[in-house]
Amino acid sequence: MDYEIWEDDAFVMETGESYGEAKERRPLEVKIVEHLAVFRSNASGWAKELNMVSWGGNQPKFDIREWSPDHTKMSKGVTLSNAEAETLFKCMQRKGIGEEKAALAASF
Repeated sequence: MDYEIWEDDAFVMETGESYGEAKERRPLEVKIVEHLAVFRSNASGWAKELNMVSWGGNQPKFDIREWSPDHTKMSKGVTLSNAEAETLFKCMQRKGIGEEKAALAASF
């Protein structure tokens, strides 16, 4: 899925670009490369998702945010590189998150 979204301060921080107020806004390519999970969705259809997203044609990153049903609008979210996602995963393991399901799966 390709989307055209106008840059604002959040997207400027995401891409690492800096620009003065005088610079014109320009579209930023946002492409969901792979849907990984839906954490929840609400009555209006917006869903908090984990996806692999390419911002501005760059390498895809793990991305957690809410999306409209047709994926043309999004909320602010968190984007993680592979290294950052691995650190988060290890931290969750240390806290014991997911151990019950792993133990249950091992018992079969």
